[in-house]
Amino acid sequence: DERWSYLFPLWYLNISGNGYTIDNAGFLPVFPLLIHTLATVFGFGEPYGAIQFFSAFFIVHVAFFASLFVLYKLLKFDYNQSISTKTIFFLLLFPTSFYFVSIYTESLFFLLSVLSFYFARKGQWLASGISAMVLSATRIVGIVMLPALLYEFYKQEKTFKTPRIFPLLLTPLGLIGYAIFNLTQWGDALHFLRVHGTLNNSRSIDAVVLFPQTIGRYIKIISSVSPSVYEWWIALLELSMFFFVTLLLWMGWKKGIRFSYLIFALFSFLIPISSGTFSGIPRYAVVLFPIFISLALINNKWIQFVYTAVSAVLLGLLLMLFSRGYFVS
Repeated sequence: DERWSYLFPLWYLNISGNGYTIDNAGFLPVFPLLIHTLATVFGFGEPYGAIQFFSAFFIVHVAFFASLFVLYKLLKFDYNQSISTKTIFFLLLFPTSFYFVSIYTESLFFLLSVLSFYFARKGQWLASGISAMVLSATRIVGIVMLPALLYEFYKQEKTFKTPRIFPLLLTPLGLIGYAIFNLTQWGDALHFLRVHGTLNNSRSIDAVVLFPQTIGRYIKIISSVSPSVYEWWIALLELSMFFFVTLLLWMGWKKGIRFSYLIFALFSFLIPISSGTFSGIPRYAVVLFPIFISLALINNKWIQFVYTAVSAVLLGLLLMLFSRGYFVS
């Protein structure tokens, strides 16, 4: 069903109001917990369903605008105003950037990611570790912040033999804590992973599928399914986005983007593409801020113009489809 992606906001709202069940455990707790807290504090007797929605809407918007501010401050460590501004412009123009202001975890995940790096760049390791810990309880791939921060720590401190590293070891505790919750509730610490196998997105949860095999699957879909079918265009979008992000990550490495950022982006990208499908990649890519730095660092203005034009068209088209309930990522 091309409309199944619209269930995701309902999952978060349902969890925030009614708690976890065996069927909705695949959605990590930070976002629904924030919705529940805000709805409880500011409910003022309003119907709980309505206040939940407005609480979620408020959270994602505040998180998004805060993340843009922190990202700009983070970029200024390494780049001038022009590059920093272009990076944010290209991010805002990305074809799925509307997810930042939708009831999804994108804005919260993005804010916690850039906060972790910002505090790390300032040598405030405790604040960085706490941000990363909350990140790992927001989305599963948040766990990849640990190797990124460890590399950043070594780059600055030149050693791991110091107690200053201990706050970074808080990073996995968010996900570990949720795994313990799953164990106590349903007798399976990895139940939240297994639930993803029921979401009808062809995602493998019990084996790693190398992306060349997934590329072959997509080529088969595109060559055998008629372009008159909606899913053909979604497959083309997902495959194109895979190559686009891969190219920009490679360019980021060639252009010397800070390696800790690239570690975070690469592993955040590798985890979903190793599950046998590129479903969701257009949405997951929007939080990978190093790819937008790569775009800003391109010297060829024509390439930047083409990106701007194509992204603007796709953004409008995908937003229109998304607003009508169609699956776009």
